[in-house]
Amino acid sequence: MNFNKMLRKFAILLLALASVLTLAACTNTENYPQGSLGDTEYASFGDFTVTEADLYNQLRLQAANVLVDKIEKIMFESEIAEATSLLEQGDQDTLDYFYETINKAIYGTPSSIGYSVDVTDHDDLMTFYNDKPELYARALEIYADSLYLTDNSLDIDAFISAMKNLVDPFAGYEDIDVLFDTYILNVAKRIYAKGVLADEIVDENNTNYVEESDVVAYYKNNEEGRYDINALVIRFLNLNEANAALYEVGIKSDSKGNWYAIPDIRILPGNPGYIDLTDTANYQYIVNLLSGLNLISKLGTGLTERQNLSQSDYEAYYKAYTISNTREDGIRDTENLLSTPEVKQKFVDIYNLLNPTATIQIDGTGDVVGDSDTAYSSLYTYDDLSKLDAALRGHIYNTLTAEALMDDPNDTTGSSPYSSRVQTGSSYRFLAFKLNDDSASQENILVEDPDHADVKIFGDSTEAQAKYEELRTKIIENKLTPTYISNKVSALYEDFSIDIYDSIIRIIYSQTHDYTGTEKGVAGDNVAKINDTYITVDEMYTQLEKAYGINLAYDLLINMVLSDSDQYTIDSDTLKDYKTQFETIMSNFTADSYAPTYPAQMGRQAFLLVAFGAQTNAEAVNQLYVYPDLRQQYIDDIENHYDSTNASIYEKFAQLAGKQYDYEKGINVSHLLIYVDQDANGSPDDPAKYLNDLSPSARLAVQQGVVDLINYIYDHVGDYTSLSAGLTALASSYENSIRIEQGRYDSLPYEVIDEDVWAPFRRLGLNVKYETISSKITNKSNIMTGSSILDEVFYDHAIELYDQLVDIKDDDGVLPYLDMYEQNILSIDDITDSDLNDDTTWELNLQSSFGWHFMLVTSIDDQKSAMLSAVNEDYVVTLDDDSTIDLYNESSDKLTANQIEYYLKSQEADEAFSFDNDVQAALTTYFSPVLTIYENTYMQRELIFKLLDGSTFANATGTARVAAIRAINKRQMTSYLLSTTGGVYDQNYANLYADWFTILEG
Repeated sequence: MNFNKMLRKFAILLLALASVLTLAACTNTENYPQGSLGDTEYASFGDFTVTEADLYNQLRLQAANVLVDKIEKIMFESEIAEATSLLEQGDQDTLDYFYETINKAIYGTPSSIGYSVDVTDHDDLMTFYNDKPELYARALEIYADSLYLTDNSLDIDAFISAMKNLVDPFAGYEDIDVLFDTYILNVAKRIYAKGVLADEIVDENNTNYVEESDVVAYYKNNEEGRYDINALVIRFLNLNEANAALYEVGIKSDSKGNWYAIPDIRILPGNPGYIDLTDTANYQYIVNLLSGLNLISKLGTGLTERQNLSQSDYEAYYKAYTISNTREDGIRDTENLLSTPEVKQKFVDIYNLLNPTATIQIDGTGDVVGDSDTAYSSLYTYDDLSKLDAALRGHIYNTLTAEALMDDPNDTTGSSPYSSRVQTGSSYRFLAFKLNDDSASQENILVEDPDHADVKIFGDSTEAQAKYEELRTKIIENKLTPTYISNKVSALYEDFSIDIYDSIIRIIYSQTHDYTGTEKGVAGDNVAKINDTYITVDEMYTQLEKAYGINLAYDLLINMVLSDSDQYTIDSDTLKDYKTQFETIMSNFTADSYAPTYPAQMGRQAFLLVAFGAQTNAEAVNQLYVYPDLRQQYIDDIENHYDSTNASIYEKFAQLAGKQYDYEKGINVSHLLIYVDQDANGSPDDPAKYLNDLSPSARLAVQQGVVDLINYIYDHVGDYTSLSAGLTALASSYENSIRIEQGRYDSLPYEVIDEDVWAPFRRLGLNVKYETISSKITNKSNIMTGSSILDEVFYDHAIELYDQLVDIKDDDGVLPYLDMYEQNILSIDDITDSDLNDDTTWELNLQSSFGWHFMLVTSIDDQKSAMLSAVNEDYVVTLDDDSTIDLYNESSDKLTANQIEYYLKSQEADEAFSFDNDVQAALTTYFSPVLTIYENTYMQRELIFKLLDGSTFANATGTARVAAIRAINKRQMTSYLLSTTGGVYDQNYANLYADWFTILEG
């Protein structure tokens, strides 16, 4: 047994500020301050009573943290006043810190709220608020309950209402009293630490000293050369597409990076740009080139029949054409050299060729803008380009010169504004044209130090000095970390005299804080003194009782009830064994085996107190062994938890397992996904956002493209040996294609498919991939607290397919089933504009947040039957107590109460009972989830509460507080998935567990 691990866990139970029923411990064996607390009744159950003095004796175990809070409010009294004033004045820095602290507390734990959000980024928080309103509301419910469990006077509903009524959902907290009171000390500590830091940063002997060289280094590392730029960026799917685009627009670069227009031999007579090949003075080189390629004969006797040249003919000509400025057999290419504006226009032509639904143009000022109502921006930040591609960023920043900043844009002898050739990026090929940049904003920020030629300093200009102050402030802010604040607060304790008059509180306090005050236990009204200010027992009791009173009183009562019980007992041999185990623990402690968590030097008294909440060995044995054993006996006694007048617990379990059976669904699918990826990061974008950025005509073109692509794939998937093979091959063919028709053909099984058929779809921004969904999709897959939640549209349609196919899945030829929507009787006329833009209204459930999906159902789960017939087996079995139980189940596929009882009692048997394999599978599938919840911490806590039903409290609010705490425990048990106040109400979860307590209590 790992005692160190066990003890650490036990100490956490004693010290954590949580809603657990903390194990009660100490008796009054020493002198300590009790104030006005005495034998006044606090709570009772039957013949058992807990007095205020009894309760405070237990609250002392939790008092150290509350004492620290009170001490620090005295220590930082002036800073609290300053923090209050700054918040009231709307000081932005103070408000930002206050808001960030609270947002982190509410939304900063992804595993709790079911979503990962950057609490320092207001835009990210608002995305969470707008996109996940139910999770936002759920997070508020979770947080409100956590506040109540540390202060039972909180009105949970009023708090949630106040939070939901904030103008800004993530700000304005200073007007909500409970948040102000809870976090004002955090702000005060920061104000204090910030003041200390202000002295350190100007102290040359301090490690936090900030000098100009630090600011210069920060500028160089974080801002220099990272200005905004305007650029036209063309991304190619692959090198073949890049080359095809260059062929199409007819440009080629030489070794010096100059671009030339290649004479276009495809232009028919009478059209601009036509080349008269009979003009041998100018075009003999081209005639010779075409002859060498065996293409002259295609042009007819007059060399005018250009329509006979195929795409591949032109490609061969383009590849063979050599740039030359010394040619003797025709016009030299100097005549075809493109100026900078012409290169820019050619790059725009390439962009439009690849993106016909979102075309761009050059406006009158030379800027690149969207055509008509097309949304387009050429502005990039340094971070934008970093996300796109590091090689692209380096190329634009380090290689290209902004056109707008060149004295003569056509003079490219030094650096040009455009890519000299197709560039290779980290994940794609690209061309770029740098239009303008904001480099001027960084001119003269850093200048040469007149006294040291190799040293840079900030210039004297207003801009340079403003940047210096801005960055110096950032450096200082970066030093003001939570660790720095904590260290400065801890150091401040040395300036205060602290005396603690309660030995238990003193010992626990000294585990986390240096203590040099009195070691005496003093009776009276005061728990502690900080300088000349006393902290009284009554004020400590008031605060502790609001947080722990109900739980600790129940804990004391349950120990009394169970210890007095004849039903749940510890025999003498077991007790003797527990004492022996405890003696071993104490011997190990003396030998320093539990260091560093519990070093031997802390002493036995502190060890007993901190590890077990005990002052004697006997109390420690009770806390570590006896009370947990008695509780476990009660928890294991499932037949006595709920009234069995109408139904036994096994019949109730059978009802709950039956719901698991009724709602179980399992389907395995693959899917063909049509998606867009405008940021080229390899992950599908939300198609709704893509469509909304397009003009109405372009949007309609994409919608039509989706429908046409669906129809094309459906028409050709049958050409393969299997549906899976067809979808795989078609998706692979699609992804290997480019956005430009090349006039090539690939032979595929059964039919020759024109590869160029994909190009129009690709130009619409559509991608295709075929994926196998590795995990089975079930009725539980999309429960909010799951580790991986599927898109709602995708999930709903998978379940819809299950419902359609479950009854016919065993018919010959049904599976695998390709769902292309009503056998693909689909046209754009069937779909409205709003359908494609709103993934919740299209009755075909076609558009999800990651694209348009088409499922191939590969298998559907069979439900597990618990039916048992007496054909060849005897299913009346004998239990350990010689009673018999009938496991027959002739008429239902669902588990019976007897089968569940037999299973549970087999867990306690000396020898494992045998089970029919099918019934065992049904138990695992349908009863195990029920048992897991019944045995979890929250359910066990509810059972403890239930045992004390009918307890009374001297304070009239006690009963209401118990009800509130029990309700919170149940919300925690159901993971806040059954909200009735606007949070998450997960119907799939509700199907299984919404009437959990109705069944158990019935």
